[in-house]
Amino acid sequence: MARTQYKIQEVGLYIKEKIDISKRPIVDDKLSTLEVMKKVKYFQLHLDYKEMCYVIYVNNADKLLSIIKISEGSDTNATVSIKQIMQGALLQNAVGMILVHNHPSGNEKPSDKDIKLTNRVRKCAKMFDIELIDHIIITPDDSYSFEEDYSPKKQKQTFIENIIDETEKIERDILKKQLKENEDFYKKMLDEELLFERD
Repeated sequence: MARTQYKIQEVGLYIKEKIDISKRPIVDDKLSTLEVMKKVKYFQLHLDYKEMCYVIYVNNADKLLSIIKISEGSDTNATVSIKQIMQGALLQNAVGMILVHNHPSGNEKPSDKDIKLTNRVRKCAKMFDIELIDHIIITPDDSYSFEEDYSPKKQKQTFIENIIDETEKIERDILKKQLKENEDFYKKMLDEELLFERD
């Protein structure tokens, strides 16, 4: 009985142009991400037209490995596949990545879906020892960084600061009340002394 011959499909990452590592930019924060994304012509041309999601992959020195478009949608949303995000990271042995997408509406603030996506990608990447450096939302006039504006550490710090402010306010109110009570007490004492002297 003759054996059936199978063909195996090989999956790999295609890089259009190999650039020397010394000439690659460092991408590790909001500012450097915005600079790199300015050079992605398709993204810039459609920034206020439809939502797109890109991922910037970097090595252990934060040197740019590649920029991959993960999805492209309508003027209000773009479906993002975490599998595709991780596939890009694993095929080129990335150590870190930055998620980038735009809001054609011009509102740079993240939606609930954006926050959930960020948390899911971060958890998934952590399983492979890959760091989600940031998730940046870009609009024609502004930008939003999860690391700078929404990181759990900063949220915790803000929460603590709010508690301190509230505590200080309560303490000030208590002190004001005590001073007022003391003032009323001494005023009453003074009035009684004057009455005593008159008698």
